[in-house]
Amino acid sequence: MTSYKTISSEVNAELIIKKSKFISIILPVKNKEQVITSLKRLKKQHSKANHICYAFILSKNEQKAFDDGEPSNTAGLPILNVIKNNNLTQVLAVVIRYFGGIKLGAGGLIRAYSKAVSNALTSVVIKEYTNFELYAFEVDYENANILNKIKQKNYEVQKIEYNQTIKVYINLLNKNFNKVNKYLSSLLKKDINLTYVKNVYREKKWRIILKI
Repeated sequence: MTSYKTISSEVNAELIIKKSKFISIILPVKNKEQVITSLKRLKKQHSKANHICYAFILSKNEQKAFDDGEPSNTAGLPILNVIKNNNLTQVLAVVIRYFGGIKLGAGGLIRAYSKAVSNALTSVVIKEYTNFELYAFEVDYENANILNKIKQKNYEVQKIEYNQTIKVYINLLNKNFNKVNKYLSSLLKKDINLTYVKNVYREKKWRIILKI
């Protein structure tokens, strides 16, 4: 995953359709433990609700939709599809239904659950993260002047350690590795040893979500 979007904080909205109340809550989650904890909290707060339906996406291969007694694929799947259509990850969307006595039918339920999530998304602010690879390289103090040249290139230096040598940690997009490696080698006039450290997700920008 080269980048992903998630929400900045929990949001909620309410919708009344034919006397049924739909309360939608969308919140950021990083793992299944947070999903379970959040669901327990909401089930406790809404112990008298008829249905607590939800969907979450933690990654491309880790997602789930749950109908909680509604006809198959009329609640959880519509919720999941709204999340997918907005390209959101690490998100849990819950729609709590208090039944008003009038049946909506399969089509009506799909529209109701979809609209409930979409209503909450109209006010959400998201964070977008890009996957960088963190590399480290060392230079002698006599070559310390290259640090200014690196900054002039706007390369993202995460930190610098000053010991017997200067160790520089720099975030790179995978596609830029060869270019940066070549540039640094040209500055030092020798092949540089860029050592991979780990993957790092860096916040790219904030923006209001628009697609509902």
